[in-house]
This record gives sequence, C-alpha cells and structure tokens, in this order.
Amino acid sequence: MNFPEPLNEVSEAQEIYMRNFLVVICTYFFRRAFPLFHQCMCNALSNGDGVTEWQVSTRFKYFWARKTFMPAPFLEIAIAVIAATVLAYLARLLRQPPLVGYILAGIILGPAVLNAFSSTDLFHTLSAFGTAFLLFIVGLNLRLGLFRDIGPVAFFIGFGQMAFTWLSGFWLSKLLGFSPVESVYLGIVVAFSSTIIVVKLLSDKEQLQTLHGKLSLGILLVQDLAAIIVLVVMDGIAPAGSSSSGIAAAMANGMALAFIAFFLGFTIIPKIFRFAARSTELLFISGISWCFLLAAVSASLGFSIEIGAFLAGITLSHLPFSQELIGRVKPLRDFFLLLFFVVLGAQMLLGVSGKILFSVALFVLLVIVGKPLLTMALLGWYGYKKKTSFLTGIALAQVSEFSLIIAFLGQQIGHLTQPFVAAITLLSVTTILLSTYGITAGERMYSFFGPLLTVFERKKALQENPQPSGTPYDVILVGFHRMGHSIYSSLSSQSFSTLIVDINPTVTCYASQKGIPAMYADIGNPETLSILKGMKPKAVISTAPSFEDNLGLIQAFTSAKKPLLLATAHHIGEAIRLYSAGADYVILPHILGGEAVGALIQKSRFDRKALKAHKHRHLRDLHKRKKLVPSVKI
Repeated sequence: MNFPEPLNEVSEAQEIYMRNFLVVICTYFFRRAFPLFHQCMCNALSNGDGVTEWQVSTRFKYFWARKTFMPAPFLEIAIAVIAATVLAYLARLLRQPPLVGYILAGIILGPAVLNAFSSTDLFHTLSAFGTAFLLFIVGLNLRLGLFRDIGPVAFFIGFGQMAFTWLSGFWLSKLLGFSPVESVYLGIVVAFSSTIIVVKLLSDKEQLQTLHGKLSLGILLVQDLAAIIVLVVMDGIAPAGSSSSGIAAAMANGMALAFIAFFLGFTIIPKIFRFAARSTELLFISGISWCFLLAAVSASLGFSIEIGAFLAGITLSHLPFSQELIGRVKPLRDFFLLLFFVVLGAQMLLGVSGKILFSVALFVLLVIVGKPLLTMALLGWYGYKKKTSFLTGIALAQVSEFSLIIAFLGQQIGHLTQPFVAAITLLSVTTILLSTYGITAGERMYSFFGPLLTVFERKKALQENPQPSGTPYDVILVGFHRMGHSIYSSLSSQSFSTLIVDINPTVTCYASQKGIPAMYADIGNPETLSILKGMKPKAVISTAPSFEDNLGLIQAFTSAKKPLLLATAHHIGEAIRLYSAGADYVILPHILGGEAVGALIQKSRFDRKALKAHKHRHLRDLHKRKKLVPSVKI
C-alpha cells in the first residue's frame, strides 16, 4: 500500500516547519505531564552552559528537524501511533468509535495536510504486515465446522447479494462514464463487506451469538472465500497478462498451494503445535512462523502474501489451541490495525476531482442503502423476519478490506490509476465509518424504520406457525436453543404447558416436528407482544440475547395482568435496569455459571468419583444437544 504523491511539492524548509510544529505541541504536553523529567532533559541538553529554556527548546527542535535526535522512520511511526492514540481518546470522550480517531490521524499526518511521512517504503511494509496479520486472524476465526453449519442460507444470501451488488455497481459505473475495466473493479469493490469491522463491532455489542450475528458471519464467510478466489485470479493476471492461460495457471497454483497447506495442516502441523502448546511463548512464535511461511510461499508462487496468511489461519482454526493463539496474536493485530487505518486516512482526499467526489457519493449510497435493502429482500424472501433482515443488512453496509487489497493490486497490474484508487479508498473509509454508527445504533434505527419494513417479510412466513390469541399457556419461553432448551426440559418434566417463541424459523420448524408448541415470531414486534399478552400466561421467560427485546417484553406485560417475568441480561447495569422495569428475576449467565460450579464443588467436595458421575451425565446431555437441530447455529 503506497502513499500517493502529495498535491504540491513540499520544500525542505516546509518539512522542517511542520516537524517543528509537531514538536512544539508534543513538548508542551510533555512539560505539563512530566515536569521533573522535562527539567532533567533541559539540564542534559544545556550542557551546563547556562542557556535559557527557550534556547534548549530551540536546540531540541533543531535535533528533531535535522533527524539527529533519533532515526526518522522511528519518529514517523511514533508520531503516527501517538497521534492516533490521542485522537482515539478524543473520539472516546465524544462517544465515537476509536476507528474514527485512527483515520483522522492519518488524514492530518498525510500528504493532504502536514505531509509528516517520508518513509513511504516503511509504511508500505508495515501495511503489508498489517493486512497479513488481519487476514491471519480472520482465518483463525473461520472454523472449518462453519462450512457444515451455515447451511444453504449463507450461500444463497452471500452469493445472491454479491451478484446483484456487483451488477448494480457495474452498471452505475457505466452510467457515470467509467471504462469497462474500472466498472468491473468498482462492482467488485462494493460487492464485499468487511469481516474485521463486523466481527469487532458485533463482538463489542455481544451480538455474535444472535441470529442476525450468525447470519452476518455466515454471509461474510462466503464473501471472504469469493474474495480469495478473485485475488488468486488477479495474481495470475499480473505476471501473465489477461490471457486465459495465465488465469488457469494461477488457479492451478492456488489449488496446489491450498492442497499443500491443508495437507500439512491436518498431518504434521497438529503434532508440532501439540508440542509447542507446552509453552505459550513457543505456541505464539510457532503460529507466527506458520503464517510467515505460507505468506512467503504464496509470494514465491506469484500470489499476494494475504492469501498465504489467510490459508495459514484457516489451517490452524481446527486445532484446540486456536483460541489461545488468537489471544496471543490479537495485540499484534490491534497495533497493525491502528497503522492500517492511519495509512487509509493518509490516502483520503488526494487528487480527487469534483466528478470523482460525486461518483463516490453515489457509490456510498449504493453501499449503505442499496446493499442493506438487497440483503433484506433476500432474507425476507427466504422467510426471515424484518428485524433480523434489517440488522443483518446494516451490518454488511460497508466496503471490505479485501476490496482495498484488490484495488491496490489492480493499480500494480496497471488496470487502475492512483486517483481512482484514492477514490476507492475514500469510498471504503466513508462506508466503514457510516456502518460503524449503523451497527452501533441498529436497535434504535429499527424502532424508527421498523413500521416501513413490512414489505420485506413474506406473508406466508408470518403465518408459518399461527397461534390463536386466546390459546392458554402456563409458560411462554422466548428462545429455544442453548439455555432455552434446558429450561424447556425442566418445565415439561413438571407438566407446565409451554409455548416456544423464536425468531429462527429452523428452530420453530424443528420444534413443531417434535410436537412442541412453537411460534415463529419477533418479540420486538408490537403485534407479537399483543398476541402473547392475549394468551394470559402464568410466567414469561426470555433467553433472548437482546437487551432492548427483553426490556420491551417486560414493559408490554407489566401494563397487563402481570405474569411472572424472567429476563436475560449480560451486564450488571442491564440487569438493574430490567429489575427497575418490572422483572421478577434477571438471568445473568456468567453469574449463574459460577454459582453452578460452586454448588458442584460443594456437593462433590473434590471427590473424583462423585465428580465423574456428574461428568458422565453432562457428557450425555452434550451429545443429546449436539443432535438437536444441527443447522440451528445459523
């Protein structure tokens, strides 16, 4: 990833002035924060010759400007990291994502403003490390079992969305007057969504285990695989031209690389890592070495290093040490993620004409409005409720990091110009920022737009499991999978008539086939709550992961003849708010888990035989659960 050339030539005097400007700011804050150390530094620089503090500051600036105080590359990295950190703090204070601070730091330090970077080769290398580690982490998170679990939904929605989005991007590009090659690239750029951004934001909101979180992850997995194929094809075009023989050779080499990686990943590598796992340090450097090895082999075969790093992650994802390895590599990922977004910010608003800005604005609308609408239409056609479709759609409303890699590779091949790639970078950064706010405020946005989204629901799907409003039930159980299954087993053993309410059609269809009363419905829908209140249950138990859904459910039932209300929360603050709203008991899974383990220890008193009996019962229950709706993970 190369920095574009600045718009105007910057003289040596201007560069020194810019560096002095930064030094004055840094020196001021340093003197305020660490006065004693600052005085010691002044004494050291004065050499005892009685110079004033201003002269010392001038000397300090002179050393900085002449790059004799420390190496220039180190200074530039230090400036980038410190500026990104300061602006991330500012973003946090303003309740904005830290990502905004990273990108803003890049804009300020880049050629558009201060032009503080001269070691472009160094930043190119760091960006290569950054994308390699990012895709290594993505590969580690893509367990091979997901290929079996995602089912036809993710493949259908993933490929359908990519195809329609590519066509939309291609024809919009043609209408705007871009060349056929540029139109193809723009279609590819808008077709993919960012796994890194979506996984990070959903995990921060603890929504990866929700239905829309799992749907988003499954669709992103399909898109990542398609992006890897595109990269393999482009790597074949680069050395051999656009001939079919070059593409065929690239595909053959790519398949050979994947075969070797998976063969070693399932034969020799597990044995090596079992030995390495005895030391966390050895495990860490072994994982990094495997990443670098495949990246180097990939580069030697004419592919990008990102493909090798991605393969390295996937081939390690099935190992029992993968989560430990992810935890060890995350600090590296976070550091290079910071630099990656600083570099992105540094490339914004450079050499972009008014026509290009207008085109970027239209493509931003296509990504943040068109992609969600298309995803909602496909999910609605498949039978999902409008809330699930909406939250999944806005989660995918950005441009992927793969798209940026494809654009930069297209520039290296000679298909794209620097201003065109700068415009794609501007499109990427803008959509990432907007989607960050969209994912963060998804529930609030749905409460506003929800009444307008009925067109994205199938009428047949709404009546898939109809329940008359007057049907009496002792208990209404919201959520059947995971914790809900254990609760249902306990209720059925006590002969309570129980209705299962779930937003996942796979779950409700399975429950109906087993003779369990089930209703496919969204408890965030006021109509659903009205139907449930008409059943006049004695108790309502919600295992739904969404705090907003639990709060709305409690508020709906407290206005009627109040049944016993049990809800679920993930934080103490959420639990207190649910109690204040009228909940009779709030389930905090991590606290209940600790209490259960404490009770188990108290009962067994560390007796191996007693604990073994619990182990066998637990194992039988786990095998039973594993057979329960195999495709329910989506």
